[in-house]
Amino acid sequence: QDCRHQTDRRAERERQQHRFEEHQCERARPYPPASSQVARNEARKATAIRDFLVGIFERNSVAHPDGARARQTTAAELLAQSAQQIRGTLRDAPEVRTELLGVMAQLYASLDMQSDAIALLMDKLTSQRATPGAELDVAKTLSMLAYSQIQIGDYPAAERSANEALQIFASLGDTSTLEHGVAYANLAQGAYRQGKGTDGTMRRNFEAALRLIEAHHPRSKWRLTVLMGLSRVANLEGRNDESLAYC
Repeated sequence: QDCRHQTDRRAERERQQHRFEEHQCERARPYPPASSQVARNEARKATAIRDFLVGIFERNSVAHPDGARARQTTAAELLAQSAQQIRGTLRDAPEVRTELLGVMAQLYASLDMQSDAIALLMDKLTSQRATPGAELDVAKTLSMLAYSQIQIGDYPAAERSANEALQIFASLGDTSTLEHGVAYANLAQGAYRQGKGTDGTMRRNFEAALRLIEAHHPRSKWRLTVLMGLSRVANLEGRNDESLAYC
């Protein structure tokens, strides 16, 4: 019996030693760099977004087994079905949901369905405002919201959105984000549509947008938009040669 007790004690000591060694190995194991974790999170998010967008067409095929009917489904119908699903699901994946709201809003805006785009951007904005440390994302969304608000002629709302975006960019010390330049362009475009360009503010906003975009996003389509805006400003000011130079 004493021999058995000694054996048991020896086995327990060996188990304790094994657990201790495992603990030490775990402590010594290097944690992945924060950048690697961020990259993995972004990759998972991109995969989820891709799967959802592919699923738009798969769900349409299931709903309409007849291929001819499936092909007759309009882009607006597909977008409406997808927007409804995003809003009703993905509550357990808020980052993916927020990203998809932005993607769908861009698609709506590209089809000039601005009211639908605004509804999704407002939903996205609500999610981002509730997320700690998401100030830059909030500013980006506000900038794109201002664009859609201008397109439907809601100039006071567009001005509020663009100004709030600019305030956030300034507080973060941002000098290079594309949407920062877009916010300036939105203010200028809103002023142009309302005929408020005589005090020089419209020109200054277009010029601020152009400086940022040419410095950091020279291939962006927004560069051409801003150049066209400056051409219109010069034309309003009677500077025809300058107007042609911007074109």
